[in-house]
Amino acid sequence: MSDLDFHVPDFAPAAPEELAAGSGRFKVFAYLTAPHAERYVQIMELFVVHKRRFGLRLAPRELLQMWLDAAPDTAPTQDELIALLEQLYEWEAVDRQADTGRAGSTAEFKRARNTYDITAAGEASWEAAQRVLALERRVASLGNQRLRRIAGTLDALAETVQQTPVDGQRAEQLLVTLRAEIADTVQGISAFMRELGEVMTLGERLEREPFLAYKARVVDHLQHFDPVQRESHARFTVAARAVEAHLEALVGAMVATGGQVAGYRQAPEQADQLRAAAIREEWRQAHDWLVGRGETTPWEQLRRTINGAVDWLLDTWSRMASEQSGRLDRSSDYRRLAQLLVEDPDSGPELFHLAFAMSPARHLAVPDPDEDQLDSGATQSWWSVPGLLMDRTLRLPSSRSGTQGRTPRIPDVTQARELARVEAEQDAKAVDALRKRLLSLDGKRLSQLHLLDEDSLAAVDEWIMECGTRATGPDDRGPWRHVDTGRELAVALTPVDGRARIRTAAGTWELDDLQLEVAAA
Repeated sequence: MSDLDFHVPDFAPAAPEELAAGSGRFKVFAYLTAPHAERYVQIMELFVVHKRRFGLRLAPRELLQMWLDAAPDTAPTQDELIALLEQLYEWEAVDRQADTGRAGSTAEFKRARNTYDITAAGEASWEAAQRVLALERRVASLGNQRLRRIAGTLDALAETVQQTPVDGQRAEQLLVTLRAEIADTVQGISAFMRELGEVMTLGERLEREPFLAYKARVVDHLQHFDPVQRESHARFTVAARAVEAHLEALVGAMVATGGQVAGYRQAPEQADQLRAAAIREEWRQAHDWLVGRGETTPWEQLRRTINGAVDWLLDTWSRMASEQSGRLDRSSDYRRLAQLLVEDPDSGPELFHLAFAMSPARHLAVPDPDEDQLDSGATQSWWSVPGLLMDRTLRLPSSRSGTQGRTPRIPDVTQARELARVEAEQDAKAVDALRKRLLSLDGKRLSQLHLLDEDSLAAVDEWIMECGTRATGPDDRGPWRHVDTGRELAVALTPVDGRARIRTAAGTWELDDLQLEVAAA
C-alpha cells in the first residue's frame, strides 16, 4: 500500500463496447469499471485532493510530480499519463484546455499543451463511489470487529461467573467494558443506517447502467452482514443465559469487592443493597439490548431494515428498467412523426400538435391559489389541461412594503466577525494540540497508553476500524496502513501478542494489543 491511501471499487469489469455504448451523460462512471481502473482512480484521487486544497488547473508534468510524491512505485511515464488523461477526458471525468504558456520545454510545447481539471460530474462520481466504499467499511467494522468484540467480552463474562468463587473485580471490568462496547456499536449502527440511506438515494440520480453496479455492490454487502449478525446473536443468547443463571453470584461478588460508600444516615447494608440493585439494572440494560425480553430486539429491527433496503434496491432497478423501456418507446414515436413529416411536408402543423401533446404539462404544476382549476396537471396532456384564469389587476399599490423608498440599514457585524475569528483560532489550537498528542503515540503499544482522553480515544478507535478492513485473513499480521486525511497523519498498526486495557470515561476498554506507528502525512 502506498502513502496515498486510495480505494478502488471492486465492480465487475465492463467490456469496451459496453463502455462506448453507454449514455454520454453518465460516461463519467466508466473509469470505475474499465481495465486498469486503479490508475484512473489514482488520477481522480490526485485531482480531488488538489481541488480540496483550492489548487488550479494541472499540467501533465505537475500531475506526474504529485503522483511521484504520493506513490512513486506506481507512477507511469509522462506519455502514459497523457494517454490516461485523454481517456478520462473522453469519459467527461476531467476537463481539458489548451495552455502553451505553461510548457516547461520545447518537447512539452509540441506534445503536452493541455491542462486538466476534474469536472463536476467526475467529482460527483468519485463521491458516489466513496459512499459505497464507506458503507463497505462500515459493514466490515460492524460484522468483523464490533459484534465479535461484544461476543468475546460476553463470553469472558459468562466464563467468569461460572467459576467458584467469582472474581468480582474482573467481572466488574468485563461488565463496564461490555456496556461501553454496546454504546460504541449503537453509534456505529446509526452511522451505518445513515450511510445506507445515502447510498439508496443514489438510485434517484443514476441511469440504469451505473446503478446496476451499485445495486450489486450494496446488495452483496447487506446480504453478507445478515449471517454475521445471526452468528453473533446466537453467541449473545448462549452467553447471556449463562450469566442469567449465575446472576446472584455475580452481584454478590461485585458487591463484596467494595467500592460503595454509605451515605449520611445510611447503614452499610443499605449501601450494599443499592449497589446490588445498580448492578442488576446495568446487566438488565445490556441483556435487553442483546437478547430482548419478548419484544423486538434491536437486532431484529436492524435485520428488517436491511431486508427492506435489499427489496428497495431491487424494486428501484426494476422501475428504472421499465422507465428506460418507456423512453425508448417514446423516442420511436418521435422518429415515426419525423418520418411522416418527410413524407408529407404539408402536414407539419398537425404533426407539431401531435408531438407537442405527447409531453406532459409538468411545468403547470405550480402553487396556485385556485387549486381546483388544475386536476393533477403534471400527468395531463396539453390537450386536456384548461387555461389558467388570470387576475386582471396586475398592480396592487396597497401591497407595497412600508419601507420602500428608504435607505436600508447596514447591520454592524464587527462583533460577530470577531467572535467567529476567536472561535476559529480556538478550534485550530485544539486541532493542533490533538495532532501533537497523536504524533506522540508513535512507537508505542496500546498496552502502554493506560489512559486516553476522549478525542484521542476516538481517533485511535477510528484507526483500528479503518485498518482492520485491510486485513486479508486471520493470518495477516500487518502492518495495516491508513492515511488520516482529516488530521494529516499516516498510521500503521501491527498486531502484537498480549491484551491492552485502556481506561476511558465510559469504563475500561480491553482489546488485542497493537503497535502504533504515527507520522505526518
